[in-house]
Amino acid sequence: MKKFSIGKIIGLALIAGLVPYKFKKDEETGAFEVGGLLWSVKKTPGEEKDDYTINIIPIVGNKEEPAEGTEV
Repeated sequence: MKKFSIGKIIGLALIAGLVPYKFKKDEETGAFEVGGLLWSVKKTPGEEKDDYTINIIPIVGNKEEPAEGTEV
């Protein structure tokens, strides 16, 4: 049986968190979203310039806004 040190386990977890797993692209507007467990990048096209949003550890504090007309 192989023995893994805590450093190797942390290194493997970090690598797994950096690998992108989520891809969304809107062909009509040019918007896209790419993300992994520890990061995400979202591009929203604007009239004058594009808006880029970068989240580090997007799972923490990722609150979705309720849809219009719904009560909280």
